[in-house]
Amino acid sequence: MRIIKQLTINDIDAVECIAAEVYPIDLYESKEKFVQLINLCPQFGLFYNGVMQAYLFSHPWTLDQIVPINSLVQLPQIPTCYYIHDLAVTYPYRGKGLAKALFYKALEHFNNLPIKLISVLDSRRFWEKLGFEVVEPIQYTERIQGFVMLKFTIAKTRV
Repeated sequence: MRIIKQLTINDIDAVECIAAEVYPIDLYESKEKFVQLINLCPQFGLFYNGVMQAYLFSHPWTLDQIVPINSLVQLPQIPTCYYIHDLAVTYPYRGKGLAKALFYKALEHFNNLPIKLISVLDSRRFWEKLGFEVVEPIQYTERIQGFVMLKFTIAKTRV
């Protein structure tokens, strides 16, 4: 059975396991960072038979800033966008619609603001299919290139 639920501190170990599976060390985010994001605003995980197989972290942000990797954030008083900070799916569950389902669940909290993200690790096409456009290529970390991407209109289409 597949369910999406809001993450709690009790889910941190599962989040770290998924992150360790799918990301190179250059994209490592600390446990402290995940805890902070869970405490700031709703974050979501997708579970199959009680085991987390995907998660999505996002938060209000500003269009003119990128969130540096593994840095704690202070939310802006007046956000100008919603930032998709991290979306990860375990390898056996890729291509099954988990990422898209989490994205649409998170849309419920975006308050019609533009959505911003940094696409890394060949995820650009996935985001383009969801209506995101490349704003500019960037050197996200010393060894990881990415793309700043934006989506200005939000369609409340369901998966």
